[in-house]
Amino acid sequence: MAAEGSAATPPAMEVGSYVRIEGLQSGTQHNGRYGFVVGREGDRLSVVVAHADVVLNVKPANLVLETQDRTSRRHEVVMVYPNKQTDVRKPDASSMLVSAGESSPLRGWPSDWMQEMRWIRQVLGWKNPVCVSGVTRAASSKPDLMIYLDAASEHCLVNKHAQAAIARLPPWELQKVQNELPAKVRGAVILVYSPTISMTSGTQQFADDSLETSSDFQEQPSAGKLSLNDAAVALAYQHAAPRSTAAEQRARQARNSS
Repeated sequence: MAAEGSAATPPAMEVGSYVRIEGLQSGTQHNGRYGFVVGREGDRLSVVVAHADVVLNVKPANLVLETQDRTSRRHEVVMVYPNKQTDVRKPDASSMLVSAGESSPLRGWPSDWMQEMRWIRQVLGWKNPVCVSGVTRAASSKPDLMIYLDAASEHCLVNKHAQAAIARLPPWELQKVQNELPAKVRGAVILVYSPTISMTSGTQQFADDSLETSSDFQEQPSAGKLSLNDAAVALAYQHAAPRSTAAEQRARQARNSS
């Protein structure tokens, strides 16, 4: 994606920088979008955003550096971007590209969970959002995270953090979405902190622009909210956690149903 303007790359504008796109004369639909710098293409910086199924190559003059508070525990939803690096077998939490809050694509996230799918389609423009539940953090005895992904994304970077989380799910969680998941999860995904609701079964789909929902939920104790660092640690854990044995999966299932 071409961007007008010319300027030397500011010292702080580097791979991993969180930025806002501004001042494009072509591709103006990307102005105001937030994303992360994931590489370079000549004199341009490669930026991955949540609203496009491609990596945008933007001149530094059209990027505004944004800062984020990574320590305040005030987020229920976090955008997780893919890294360009191909080796994420031992990822570090500090390298996770995560954003949330008002200075992010998640500004205006609905308070009613039944509106989430509609919001994702209308605001982010995702064509085929899929919700994957049952993601567990290291310190949690029960699942407290869900992931929204766009199964229609075909051209953006592979999101290996989301793929790692999905690979760690027990079979009964995978069965809920096995016919909806793409071969590779691409682009940004949304990590939803949901300690009070565990989806035991459910479907969400659009028909004639109306949301149809059929779900069964179990209540869990509330455990506060996430910081961006919490989300990053949770994602790193998905890579590091060993695959469960069949016995461990049965034990986890028994805990979740108790």
